[in-house]
Amino acid sequence: MDIDIKLLDECPELAEYEKDLIRRIDVKGEKQASVAKSLRKDASTVCTQRRKALAKLKTWIQSAERKTNVAAEEDFDKKIFRMFCSGKLPDAVIAEVGRADEVISLWGKYCELKKDDYYRALSKLAENGYEANGDSQYPICEQLDCLFEYIDVLNDEDDEVRAVLEEYGVKGGLALGGYGSTADGVRRLGDKLRQTQSAYHSECRREEDLNTRLKETMDKL
Repeated sequence: MDIDIKLLDECPELAEYEKDLIRRIDVKGEKQASVAKSLRKDASTVCTQRRKALAKLKTWIQSAERKTNVAAEEDFDKKIFRMFCSGKLPDAVIAEVGRADEVISLWGKYCELKKDDYYRALSKLAENGYEANGDSQYPICEQLDCLFEYIDVLNDEDDEVRAVLEEYGVKGGLALGGYGSTADGVRRLGDKLRQTQSAYHSECRREEDLNTRLKETMDKL
């Protein structure tokens, strides 16, 4: 086998003696017999030790490669899930990263994980009086469309309310050159109504006082 010196040095499974055998015989090309002679060992012993050392090195390299591949796949999975979470659908993801089969498989897993959220969303709609079309493939999306349409209606009503408030001289706090919130306008209108009621009651009390004085004067006359 071709020996990667860096991997050989890093291999934690080999003793320094085993690494030295591989360096001398498989990297530097020394004869096995001459290595055995320099170590004062039998050639068959050195042969067995080298064979076992090479087997350990090969197993460790394969294990390291598997871990590297797993890490790379985990990084890919994380990247794809982040794209799904950001709102990208599989077709957009595939257009960006390719690997269609893997993306589609991950989309299936993502949908499984999101099922609870999906059913919670349906329950929340039901709690608030909205009935999603259960026969549809996309009941929540369709319900959201309805809600957006309802928002448009509310916005139209809001504009009408603002026009009425303006007609009566009640404006919300000026913001960005326009009127403030409808709530501010209604609050100001309420204040104006209270002021009008207070003034009316004051006039009523004043009228009662005048009537009382008039009656007393008539009695004296």
